[in-house]
Amino acid sequence: MSVSERIKKLGEVKNFKQSDLIYHKIACKQTINTVWHGKSMPSYQFLESLLKLYPDINARWLITGIGDMYLLVPTQDQEGDFNQTSNEILKLSMEISTLAQQVSSLTNENGDLRKKIQELEDKLAGRIEGSPKQTTNSK
Repeated sequence: MSVSERIKKLGEVKNFKQSDLIYHKIACKQTINTVWHGKSMPSYQFLESLLKLYPDINARWLITGIGDMYLLVPTQDQEGDFNQTSNEILKLSMEISTLAQQVSSLTNENGDLRKKIQELEDKLAGRIEGSPKQTTNSK
């Protein structure tokens, strides 16, 4: 089994796709794609980032295929619980990122609306101040 096959196996076990590796900034899209498909070998930085993201993975197994995938081999129940928790964390992390982007967008819209309101208030104030004063005619 090649390194790219072990990375794909890890993806199956940890339930991640190439897009998840991009999201976690393991590498750029093109690099992840070429490594995923076995067209190039992952760099040291790629492997280091992947192992930091999944610290329970045996680096020796990932690089050479020697040994177990996990540093401590979990029982079937523990692995299922861990995968479920890991997936929940990943989903929540993605939701947080989406919400942060929405907040940023709403903050920008709020600022734009405040500017428009201020412009309209200034315009209205200028019209009130600049309106002709009514004078009383004495006959």
